[in-house]
Amino acid sequence: MGIKNTNISRIKKNSQIIVLLFLVFNIFAYGTVLLKQTLFRPYPIAKVPYAIAITTNSTYIIPFSKFLGSNNFLLIPFKRVRDTLFDFAIDNMPEEDLETEMMWHSIYLIEYVDVYEAKAYKYYQSKSNINAEFYNDFIARSDEIYDHFLSYSTKYSMADKIKSKYRFNRFSDFFYGYIKLRPLIISQYSGDRKENINFQTSFFSNDAEVKKIKIALETYIEYIKKLEELNDKSYNDFMQGKYSHIIHYSALETASYIVLNKLISGQTSCSAKFLNSYLQSRDGITKETNSNPNISSKHVLHMQNALSWDKHKYLYNKINNSCFNGLLTKSEHINDDKSAESRYLQAYAQEVKNSIPKLPTSYCKKRKIHPVVQFTIQKNGFIKNLSFIKKSDNNELNTKILSMIKKSIPFSKLADIYPENELNIKIRFNNCD
Repeated sequence: MGIKNTNISRIKKNSQIIVLLFLVFNIFAYGTVLLKQTLFRPYPIAKVPYAIAITTNSTYIIPFSKFLGSNNFLLIPFKRVRDTLFDFAIDNMPEEDLETEMMWHSIYLIEYVDVYEAKAYKYYQSKSNINAEFYNDFIARSDEIYDHFLSYSTKYSMADKIKSKYRFNRFSDFFYGYIKLRPLIISQYSGDRKENINFQTSFFSNDAEVKKIKIALETYIEYIKKLEELNDKSYNDFMQGKYSHIIHYSALETASYIVLNKLISGQTSCSAKFLNSYLQSRDGITKETNSNPNISSKHVLHMQNALSWDKHKYLYNKINNSCFNGLLTKSEHINDDKSAESRYLQAYAQEVKNSIPKLPTSYCKKRKIHPVVQFTIQKNGFIKNLSFIKKSDNNELNTKILSMIKKSIPFSKLADIYPENELNIKIRFNNCD
Protein backbone atom coordinates (compact mmCIF):
# COMPACT_ATOMS: atom_id res chain seq x y z
CA MET A 1 0.00 0.00 0.00
CA GLY A 2 2.84 2.34 0.87
CA ILE A 3 4.56 1.60 -2.46
CA LYS A 4 1.36 2.34 -4.36
CA ASN A 5 0.90 5.66 -2.58
CA THR A 6 4.52 6.52 -3.26
CA ASN A 7 4.07 5.86 -7.00
CA ILE A 8 0.89 7.94 -7.09
CA SER A 9 2.68 10.75 -5.28
CA ARG A 10 5.61 10.57 -7.71
CA ILE A 11 3.30 10.64 -10.74
CA LYS A 12 1.43 13.58 -9.27
CA LYS A 13 4.66 15.43 -8.58
CA ASN A 14 6.03 14.74 -12.07
CA SER A 15 2.75 15.87 -13.59
CA GLN A 16 2.93 19.11 -11.64
CA ILE A 17 6.49 19.68 -12.86
CA ILE A 18 5.44 19.03 -16.47
CA VAL A 19 2.50 21.42 -16.16
CA LEU A 20 4.75 24.02 -14.57
CA LEU A 21 7.34 23.68 -17.30
CA PHE A 22 4.59 23.90 -19.91
CA LEU A 23 3.28 27.10 -18.33
CA VAL A 24 6.76 28.61 -18.04
CA PHE A 25 7.52 27.76 -21.67
CA ASN A 26 4.27 29.31 -22.90
CA ILE A 27 4.65 32.41 -20.75
CA PHE A 28 8.16 32.89 -22.13
CA ALA A 29 7.20 32.12 -25.74
CA TYR A 30 4.06 34.24 -25.83
CA GLY A 31 5.51 36.96 -23.61
CA THR A 32 8.60 37.40 -25.78
CA VAL A 33 6.55 37.81 -28.94
CA LEU A 34 4.07 40.10 -27.21
CA LEU A 35 6.82 42.46 -26.08
CA LYS A 36 8.51 42.39 -29.46
CA GLN A 37 5.30 43.22 -31.32
CA THR A 38 3.84 45.83 -28.97
CA LEU A 39 6.70 47.63 -27.22
CA PHE A 40 7.05 51.08 -28.83
CA ARG A 41 5.21 49.81 -31.92
CA PRO A 42 2.09 51.28 -33.58
CA TYR A 43 -1.40 49.74 -33.23
CA PRO A 44 -0.89 47.83 -29.95
CA ILE A 45 -4.57 46.85 -29.79
CA ALA A 46 -4.10 44.91 -33.01
CA LYS A 47 -0.64 43.62 -32.14
CA VAL A 48 -1.66 41.81 -28.94
CA PRO A 49 -4.01 39.28 -30.61
CA TYR A 50 -1.64 39.12 -33.58
CA ALA A 51 1.27 38.17 -31.30
CA ILE A 52 -0.79 35.39 -29.74
CA ALA A 53 -1.89 34.16 -33.17
CA ILE A 54 1.62 34.07 -34.61
CA THR A 55 3.00 32.27 -31.55
CA THR A 56 0.21 29.68 -31.67
CA ASN A 57 0.97 29.16 -35.33
CA SER A 58 4.72 28.65 -34.95
CA THR A 59 4.64 26.78 -31.63
CA TYR A 60 1.76 24.37 -32.19
CA ILE A 61 0.08 24.44 -35.59
CA ILE A 62 3.12 24.11 -37.87
CA PRO A 63 4.97 21.44 -35.82
CA PHE A 64 1.79 19.40 -35.27
CA SER A 65 0.85 19.73 -38.97
CA LYS A 66 4.18 18.25 -39.99
CA PHE A 67 3.75 15.35 -37.57
CA LEU A 68 0.00 14.70 -37.70
CA GLY A 69 -0.95 16.07 -41.12
CA SER A 70 -2.32 19.49 -42.01
CA ASN A 71 -5.98 18.47 -41.72
CA ASN A 72 -5.80 16.43 -38.52
CA PHE A 73 -8.83 17.09 -36.27
CA LEU A 74 -6.58 17.81 -33.27
CA LEU A 75 -5.44 21.00 -35.00
CA ILE A 76 -8.96 22.39 -35.37
CA PRO A 77 -9.12 24.21 -31.99
CA PHE A 78 -5.63 25.69 -32.46
CA LYS A 79 -6.50 26.96 -35.93
CA ARG A 80 -9.78 28.42 -34.75
CA VAL A 81 -8.01 30.34 -32.00
CA ARG A 82 -5.34 31.54 -34.40
CA ASP A 83 -7.79 32.60 -37.11
CA THR A 84 -10.12 34.38 -34.70
CA LEU A 85 -7.27 36.34 -33.15
CA PHE A 86 -5.82 37.19 -36.54
CA ASP A 87 -9.18 38.46 -37.83
CA PHE A 88 -9.55 40.62 -34.72
CA ALA A 89 -6.05 42.02 -35.26
CA ILE A 90 -6.73 42.88 -38.91
CA ASP A 91 -10.05 44.54 -37.98
CA ASN A 92 -8.07 46.91 -35.76
CA MET A 93 -5.48 47.81 -38.38
CA PRO A 94 -5.83 50.53 -41.05
CA GLU A 95 -6.80 48.73 -44.24
CA GLU A 96 -4.33 50.71 -46.37
CA ASP A 97 -1.33 49.92 -44.13
CA LEU A 98 1.07 47.45 -45.76
CA GLU A 99 1.64 45.72 -42.44
CA THR A 100 -1.73 43.96 -42.80
CA GLU A 101 -0.23 41.90 -45.62
CA MET A 102 2.99 41.37 -43.69
CA MET A 103 0.94 39.99 -40.80
CA TRP A 104 -0.77 37.54 -43.15
CA HIS A 105 2.65 36.59 -44.51
CA SER A 106 4.10 35.81 -41.08
CA ILE A 107 1.28 33.37 -40.31
CA TYR A 108 -0.28 31.86 -43.41
CA LEU A 109 2.54 32.11 -45.92
CA ILE A 110 4.97 30.67 -43.38
CA GLU A 111 2.54 27.82 -42.74
CA TYR A 112 2.25 27.24 -46.48
CA VAL A 113 6.05 27.10 -46.95
CA ASP A 114 6.76 24.89 -43.93
CA VAL A 115 3.86 22.48 -44.36
CA TYR A 116 2.33 22.50 -47.84
CA GLU A 117 5.31 23.51 -49.98
CA ALA A 118 7.64 21.14 -48.15
CA LYS A 119 5.36 18.16 -48.79
CA ALA A 120 4.63 19.22 -52.39
CA TYR A 121 8.35 19.46 -53.13
CA LYS A 122 8.91 15.91 -51.90
CA TYR A 123 6.10 14.84 -54.21
CA TYR A 124 7.75 16.65 -57.12
CA GLN A 125 11.01 14.84 -56.33
CA SER A 126 9.06 11.55 -56.35
CA LYS A 127 9.94 10.96 -52.70
CA SER A 128 6.31 10.81 -51.56
CA ASN A 129 2.76 10.82 -52.86
CA ILE A 130 -0.13 13.21 -52.30
CA ASN A 131 -3.87 12.60 -52.34
CA ALA A 132 -6.64 14.68 -53.88
CA GLU A 133 -7.41 16.37 -50.58
CA PHE A 134 -3.85 17.66 -50.19
CA TYR A 135 -3.64 18.68 -53.85
CA ASN A 136 -6.84 20.72 -53.64
CA ASP A 137 -5.69 22.25 -50.37
CA PHE A 138 -2.32 23.12 -51.93
CA ILE A 139 -4.01 24.86 -54.89
CA ALA A 140 -6.39 26.74 -52.59
CA ARG A 141 -3.52 27.91 -50.41
CA SER A 142 -1.48 29.13 -53.38
CA ASP A 143 -4.58 30.92 -54.68
CA GLU A 144 -4.68 32.83 -51.39
CA ILE A 145 -1.01 33.71 -51.79
CA TYR A 146 -1.75 35.08 -55.25
CA ASP A 147 -4.61 37.26 -53.95
CA HIS A 148 -2.50 38.66 -51.12
CA PHE A 149 0.42 39.20 -53.49
CA LEU A 150 -1.77 41.44 -55.67
CA SER A 151 -3.10 43.23 -52.60
CA TYR A 152 0.46 43.75 -51.33
CA SER A 153 1.46 45.38 -54.62
CA THR A 154 -1.14 48.15 -54.15
CA LYS A 155 0.11 49.27 -50.74
CA TYR A 156 3.12 51.41 -49.88
CA SER A 157 2.37 53.31 -46.66
CA MET A 158 3.50 51.71 -43.43
CA ALA A 159 3.51 53.08 -39.88
CA ASP A 160 5.84 50.47 -38.37
CA LYS A 161 9.32 51.64 -39.32
CA ILE A 162 10.97 48.51 -37.95
CA LYS A 163 9.01 46.22 -40.26
CA SER A 164 9.29 48.59 -43.22
CA LYS A 165 12.86 47.41 -43.80
CA TYR A 166 11.41 44.03 -44.82
CA ARG A 167 8.97 45.54 -47.32
CA PHE A 168 10.59 44.09 -50.44
CA ASN A 169 11.70 40.82 -48.84
CA ARG A 170 8.11 39.93 -47.99
CA PHE A 171 6.87 40.98 -51.43
CA SER A 172 9.45 38.74 -53.06
CA ASP A 173 8.38 35.88 -50.76
CA PHE A 174 4.79 36.21 -51.96
CA PHE A 175 5.81 36.12 -55.62
CA TYR A 176 8.26 33.26 -55.28
CA GLY A 177 5.86 31.33 -53.06
CA TYR A 178 3.23 31.43 -55.79
CA ILE A 179 5.32 30.59 -58.85
CA LYS A 180 7.88 28.23 -57.34
CA LEU A 181 5.92 24.97 -57.33
CA ARG A 182 2.39 25.60 -58.55
CA PRO A 183 3.05 25.00 -62.30
CA LEU A 184 5.13 21.91 -61.54
CA ILE A 185 2.64 20.33 -59.15
CA ILE A 186 -0.33 20.99 -61.46
CA SER A 187 1.54 19.34 -64.33
CA GLN A 188 2.86 16.39 -62.37
CA TYR A 189 -0.49 15.69 -60.71
CA SER A 190 -2.12 15.80 -64.16
CA GLY A 191 0.22 13.07 -65.38
CA ASP A 192 2.75 15.04 -67.44
CA ARG A 193 6.16 13.41 -67.63
CA LYS A 194 8.99 15.40 -66.10
CA GLU A 195 11.55 14.29 -68.66
CA ASN A 196 9.67 16.12 -71.41
CA ILE A 197 11.05 19.58 -72.14
CA ASN A 198 7.51 20.95 -72.36
CA PHE A 199 6.69 19.50 -68.94
CA GLN A 200 4.10 22.15 -68.03
CA THR A 201 1.62 21.05 -70.74
CA SER A 202 -1.33 20.68 -68.37
CA PHE A 203 -0.54 23.94 -66.65
CA PHE A 204 -0.57 25.93 -69.86
CA SER A 205 -3.65 24.26 -71.28
CA ASN A 206 -5.53 26.13 -68.57
CA ASP A 207 -6.14 29.68 -69.80
CA ALA A 208 -6.95 30.92 -66.31
CA GLU A 209 -3.59 29.69 -64.97
CA VAL A 210 -1.68 31.31 -67.83
CA LYS A 211 -3.48 34.60 -67.30
CA LYS A 212 -2.72 34.61 -63.56
CA ILE A 213 0.97 33.91 -63.95
CA LYS A 214 1.25 36.66 -66.57
CA ILE A 215 -0.43 39.12 -64.22
CA ALA A 216 1.89 37.99 -61.42
CA LEU A 217 5.01 38.70 -63.50
CA GLU A 218 3.71 42.07 -64.69
CA THR A 219 2.85 43.03 -61.11
CA TYR A 220 6.26 41.95 -59.87
CA ILE A 221 8.09 44.01 -62.49
CA GLU A 222 5.93 47.11 -61.95
CA TYR A 223 6.29 46.99 -58.16
CA ILE A 224 10.07 46.82 -58.46
CA LYS A 225 9.99 49.87 -60.76
CA LYS A 226 7.88 51.71 -58.21
CA LEU A 227 10.31 50.93 -55.39
CA GLU A 228 13.21 52.08 -57.57
CA GLU A 229 11.41 55.38 -58.22
CA LEU A 230 10.81 55.79 -54.49
CA ASN A 231 14.45 54.90 -53.78
CA ASP A 232 13.04 52.42 -51.26
CA LYS A 233 15.59 51.39 -48.65
CA SER A 234 14.27 47.83 -48.29
CA TYR A 235 14.74 47.26 -52.01
CA ASN A 236 18.19 48.87 -52.11
CA ASP A 237 19.34 46.81 -49.12
CA PHE A 238 17.98 43.65 -50.71
CA MET A 239 19.89 44.32 -53.92
CA GLN A 240 23.12 44.67 -51.95
CA GLY A 241 22.47 41.56 -49.88
CA LYS A 242 23.18 37.90 -50.40
CA TYR A 243 19.86 37.11 -52.11
CA SER A 244 19.78 39.79 -54.81
CA HIS A 245 19.87 37.12 -57.52
CA ILE A 246 16.46 35.84 -56.37
CA ILE A 247 14.77 38.81 -58.07
CA HIS A 248 16.11 37.77 -61.46
CA TYR A 249 15.70 34.06 -60.83
CA SER A 250 12.01 34.44 -59.91
CA ALA A 251 11.34 36.49 -63.03
CA LEU A 252 13.40 34.07 -65.14
CA GLU A 253 11.38 31.04 -64.07
CA THR A 254 8.03 32.80 -64.51
CA ALA A 255 8.89 34.22 -67.92
CA SER A 256 10.33 30.88 -69.05
CA TYR A 257 7.00 29.15 -68.40
CA ILE A 258 5.19 31.68 -70.58
CA VAL A 259 7.71 31.99 -73.41
CA LEU A 260 8.44 28.28 -73.63
CA ASN A 261 4.78 27.43 -73.90
CA LYS A 262 4.20 30.00 -76.64
CA LEU A 263 7.19 28.91 -78.69
CA ILE A 264 6.36 25.22 -78.42
CA SER A 265 2.73 25.84 -79.37
CA GLY A 266 3.87 27.83 -82.42
CA GLN A 267 2.41 31.14 -81.28
CA THR A 268 4.21 34.29 -82.33
CA SER A 269 5.88 35.65 -79.22
CA CYS A 270 9.17 37.14 -80.38
CA SER A 271 7.96 40.69 -79.79
CA ALA A 272 6.27 39.87 -76.49
CA LYS A 273 7.45 41.62 -73.36
CA PHE A 274 7.79 38.29 -71.57
CA LEU A 275 10.58 37.25 -73.91
CA ASN A 276 12.34 40.48 -73.08
CA SER A 277 11.81 39.80 -69.36
CA TYR A 278 13.32 36.35 -69.79
CA LEU A 279 16.45 37.64 -71.52
CA GLN A 280 16.93 40.49 -69.06
CA SER A 281 16.52 38.06 -66.16
CA ARG A 282 19.23 35.81 -67.62
CA ASP A 283 21.53 38.82 -67.89
CA GLY A 284 20.57 39.93 -64.38
CA ILE A 285 21.53 36.58 -62.87
CA THR A 286 24.90 36.65 -64.59
CA LYS A 287 25.49 40.26 -63.56
CA GLU A 288 24.52 39.74 -59.90
CA THR A 289 26.46 36.52 -59.41
CA ASN A 290 29.57 38.09 -60.96
CA SER A 291 29.43 41.47 -59.23
CA ASN A 292 27.79 40.97 -55.82
CA PRO A 293 30.39 39.63 -53.36
CA ASN A 294 27.69 38.99 -50.74
CA ILE A 295 26.14 36.13 -52.71
CA SER A 296 27.51 32.84 -51.40
CA SER A 297 29.51 30.56 -53.67
CA LYS A 298 26.78 27.94 -53.16
CA HIS A 299 24.12 30.25 -54.60
CA VAL A 300 26.41 31.37 -57.43
CA LEU A 301 26.91 27.73 -58.42
CA HIS A 302 23.17 27.05 -58.19
CA MET A 303 22.37 29.98 -60.49
CA GLN A 304 25.03 28.95 -62.99
CA ASN A 305 23.65 25.41 -62.99
CA ALA A 306 20.09 26.74 -63.38
CA LEU A 307 20.97 28.44 -66.65
CA SER A 308 22.39 25.11 -67.85
CA TRP A 309 19.21 23.15 -67.12
CA ASP A 310 17.71 21.44 -70.16
CA LYS A 311 14.69 23.74 -70.07
CA HIS A 312 16.76 26.91 -70.22
CA LYS A 313 19.22 25.53 -72.77
CA TYR A 314 16.34 24.50 -74.99
CA LEU A 315 14.53 27.80 -74.53
CA TYR A 316 17.66 29.87 -75.16
CA ASN A 317 18.38 27.98 -78.40
CA LYS A 318 14.73 28.18 -79.43
CA ILE A 319 14.68 31.96 -78.91
CA ASN A 320 18.02 32.34 -80.67
CA ASN A 321 16.88 30.43 -83.76
CA SER A 322 13.21 31.45 -83.89
CA CYS A 323 13.50 35.12 -82.98
CA PHE A 324 17.12 36.23 -83.46
CA ASN A 325 18.13 34.16 -86.50
CA GLY A 326 21.10 32.93 -84.50
CA LEU A 327 22.28 36.40 -83.39
CA LEU A 328 21.33 36.14 -79.70
CA THR A 329 24.79 35.02 -78.62
CA LYS A 330 26.36 37.96 -80.47
CA SER A 331 24.07 40.39 -78.64
CA GLU A 332 24.88 39.16 -75.12
CA HIS A 333 27.58 41.75 -74.60
CA ILE A 334 25.06 44.54 -75.17
CA ASN A 335 23.81 46.43 -72.11
CA ASP A 336 21.26 44.20 -70.36
CA ASP A 337 18.93 47.16 -69.80
CA LYS A 338 18.17 47.25 -73.52
CA SER A 339 15.10 45.56 -74.94
CA ALA A 340 15.40 42.31 -76.88
CA GLU A 341 14.62 44.20 -80.09
CA SER A 342 17.38 46.76 -79.48
CA ARG A 343 19.86 44.02 -78.70
CA TYR A 344 18.99 42.28 -81.94
CA LEU A 345 19.22 45.42 -84.08
CA GLN A 346 22.68 46.25 -82.79
CA ALA A 347 23.88 42.69 -83.41
CA TYR A 348 22.24 42.60 -86.85
CA ALA A 349 23.75 45.92 -87.93
CA GLN A 350 27.17 44.62 -86.94
CA GLU A 351 26.56 41.41 -88.91
CA VAL A 352 25.60 43.41 -92.01
CA LYS A 353 28.73 45.49 -91.73
CA ASN A 354 30.90 42.41 -91.24
CA SER A 355 29.38 40.69 -94.28
CA ILE A 356 30.54 43.49 -96.60
CA PRO A 357 34.11 42.83 -97.81
CA LYS A 358 36.78 45.14 -96.46
CA LEU A 359 38.25 47.76 -98.74
CA PRO A 360 41.66 46.95 -100.23
CA THR A 361 44.40 48.84 -98.43
CA SER A 362 45.28 50.65 -101.64
CA TYR A 363 42.04 52.63 -101.38
CA CYS A 364 42.64 53.65 -97.80
CA LYS A 365 45.57 55.85 -98.72
CA LYS A 366 43.53 57.74 -101.31
CA ARG A 367 40.75 58.84 -98.95
CA LYS A 368 40.44 62.28 -97.40
CA ILE A 369 36.74 61.91 -96.51
CA HIS A 370 35.24 58.81 -94.89
CA PRO A 371 32.26 57.81 -97.05
CA VAL A 372 28.88 57.03 -95.46
CA VAL A 373 26.20 54.99 -97.24
CA GLN A 374 22.58 54.30 -96.42
CA PHE A 375 20.12 51.70 -97.63
CA THR A 376 16.92 49.93 -96.60
CA ILE A 377 16.98 46.20 -95.83
CA GLN A 378 13.71 44.43 -96.56
CA LYS A 379 12.32 41.47 -94.62
CA ASN A 380 13.86 38.99 -97.09
CA GLY A 381 17.36 40.46 -96.78
CA PHE A 382 17.39 42.31 -100.11
CA ILE A 383 17.95 46.07 -100.17
CA LYS A 384 16.60 49.19 -101.81
CA ASN A 385 17.35 52.93 -101.81
CA LEU A 386 21.11 52.47 -101.78
CA SER A 387 22.79 55.89 -101.77
CA PHE A 388 25.59 57.97 -100.30
CA ILE A 389 25.08 60.31 -97.39
CA LYS A 390 28.68 61.43 -97.76
CA LYS A 391 30.96 60.53 -100.65
CA SER A 392 34.71 60.19 -100.75
CA ASP A 393 36.66 62.60 -102.95
CA ASN A 394 37.82 59.49 -104.83
CA ASN A 395 35.18 58.41 -107.39
CA GLU A 396 36.84 55.06 -107.94
CA LEU A 397 36.51 54.37 -104.22
CA ASN A 398 32.82 55.34 -104.21
CA THR A 399 32.13 52.95 -107.07
CA LYS A 400 34.03 50.16 -105.29
CA ILE A 401 31.95 50.61 -102.12
CA LEU A 402 28.65 50.35 -104.00
CA SER A 403 29.90 47.28 -105.83
CA MET A 404 30.92 45.51 -102.60
CA ILE A 405 27.53 46.17 -101.00
CA LYS A 406 25.64 44.86 -104.03
CA LYS A 407 27.79 41.71 -104.08
CA SER A 408 26.89 41.08 -100.41
CA ILE A 409 23.16 40.97 -101.17
CA PRO A 410 21.07 39.31 -99.90
CA PHE A 411 21.87 39.89 -96.26
CA SER A 412 20.32 37.56 -93.67
CA LYS A 413 16.55 37.90 -93.31
CA LEU A 414 15.17 40.21 -90.64
CA ALA A 415 14.34 38.16 -87.56
CA ASP A 416 10.88 37.87 -86.01
CA ILE A 417 12.04 39.79 -82.95
CA TYR A 418 11.95 42.86 -85.22
CA PRO A 419 8.28 43.57 -86.03
CA GLU A 420 8.79 45.93 -89.00
CA ASN A 421 9.14 44.91 -92.65
CA GLU A 422 12.11 47.17 -93.36
CA LEU A 423 15.21 48.41 -91.56
CA ASN A 424 17.23 51.50 -92.46
CA ILE A 425 20.97 51.04 -92.19
CA LYS A 426 23.83 53.54 -92.25
CA ILE A 427 27.45 52.42 -92.59
CA ARG A 428 30.53 54.58 -92.32
CA PHE A 429 33.61 53.22 -94.09
CA ASN A 430 36.34 54.46 -91.81
CA ASN A 431 38.92 51.66 -91.85
CA CYS A 432 40.37 48.93 -94.01
CA ASP A 433 41.05 46.33 -91.32
